[in-house]
Amino acid sequence: KPSLMPIVSNRMIKLSFNFGFCDDSLLGLAMAAYGIVNFGNDIMAGYRVGKVAESLIEESQSKQTLRNRLVTVWYGHSRMFVEPIQASREKFIELYNQSML
Repeated sequence: KPSLMPIVSNRMIKLSFNFGFCDDSLLGLAMAAYGIVNFGNDIMAGYRVGKVAESLIEESQSKQTLRNRLVTVWYGHSRMFVEPIQASREKFIELYNQSML
């Protein structure tokens, strides 16, 4: 159910603060950004949370896998409210080509 997503992402973030961040924590941040934008109607706060997730992914060792998991939640639903849709479109194409390797 979509209404449970903010609750699940909040729980993921709380667990990450208590026990440390892992790869799934970054997906929780991206889902939190989605929830803030779509359910909380605070576009800039959601964008900032999503950018934190995106920057943490770039520092991760498994960034290609994480970026492919994040493409729908972050690039498809949250980022497009602030950045031009053309920027997200190019990221979709780049990630598609990377995942086909």
